[in-house]
Amino acid sequence: MDRLKTMETFVSIVKTGNLSETARQLSVSRAIVSRHLQQLEEHLGARLFNRTTRQISLTDIGGRYYAFCNKILSEIEDEEVAVSRQQTQPKGSLRLLASPSFGNMRLGPIVADFLAAYPTIQVSMDLTSYEVADLDKKTFDLAVHLSDTAPDTPLTGRKVGEVGWLLCAAPAYLQKHGVPETPEDLADHSCLLMHRTDRKAVWTFTRADQSVSVKVAGPLVTNSVMGMRAAVQKGLGISILPMYALNEALADGSVIKLLPNYRAPGRSVYALYRFNRYVPNKVRVFIDFLAERLAS
Repeated sequence: MDRLKTMETFVSIVKTGNLSETARQLSVSRAIVSRHLQQLEEHLGARLFNRTTRQISLTDIGGRYYAFCNKILSEIEDEEVAVSRQQTQPKGSLRLLASPSFGNMRLGPIVADFLAAYPTIQVSMDLTSYEVADLDKKTFDLAVHLSDTAPDTPLTGRKVGEVGWLLCAAPAYLQKHGVPETPEDLADHSCLLMHRTDRKAVWTFTRADQSVSVKVAGPLVTNSVMGMRAAVQKGLGISILPMYALNEALADGSVIKLLPNYRAPGRSVYALYRFNRYVPNKVRVFIDFLAERLAS
């Protein structure tokens, strides 16, 4: 008896509820389907179906064995796909979606290195502002999304990294208005807000296991990280910006990190893609590559 073949036949009978339909789907005769079922029941020493002239239905032990067969056949299929993937070079066009600031300042160099490592993949990167709720209307293979909480979306998501954010200001602003020593001092300063993350105009900081929140206000609210960085460098006020946008500015002294003993909330980086039991090779290898680079 071919154990695997009889299990596949049994599962098909359960799904179709009909021996003739099973025979059609498996491209064999009804007699062969019936013989497989008989061999399986004889091997197990148990009746798997209750039979009448019009229909068949699972016995209790048949239901238990069906769950077992489903599990085994699914694991076999998954393992075969995994082995096949290891032998298949990822290739094709990969359509990426990301925000302009993260895409330009952080994701762009990663994509360049990825293309050098995987020359059989072509990347099309669309940098645009978007709402998570609208992602199902867009055409892409993978969206790289920053959020302080897990995105509320039917898309499949994997957290691939973290982005730190810093409270900062230009030396000229600090010389004119003074350096804040505590989060509470920010209430008396010109604070520039990112409207995606600062909708309530409340900044929260942590120190050890304690957090403190302060209501802030200022002359600028924007969704542009690059625009906000320029405003900070011009001395317009204090803001919280992602580290990837501040490395050069911190190095050349055009902005200064404030409240070094306090930590501003960071953002998690998520790779979002439409649900598919088998993730395409080109998507899987890019997610792994992105996670490795963000970790470093």
